[in-house]
Amino acid sequence: MNRAKKHSKILLDYLQNFVEVAKEEESSLTTQLIIDESSGSYLVLTYGWTAERFLHFVVFHFAIKEDGKIW
Repeated sequence: MNRAKKHSKILLDYLQNFVEVAKEEESSLTTQLIIDESSGSYLVLTYGWTAERFLHFVVFHFAIKEDGKIW
């Protein structure tokens, strides 16, 4: 397994676990994992309504470059 694929698997496992825990902790907000494997981009978004206010923010944004480095 090359370095980029190895890092992709590790990062994906971590982010999936994070999203599962976030969903259990906060029921009024939605946490979503968005993946674009062709560009190596991984994004975790949280959004929803709390106290009459809409929240929308990026929790994590990672990119895995061709050499396997995570940015």
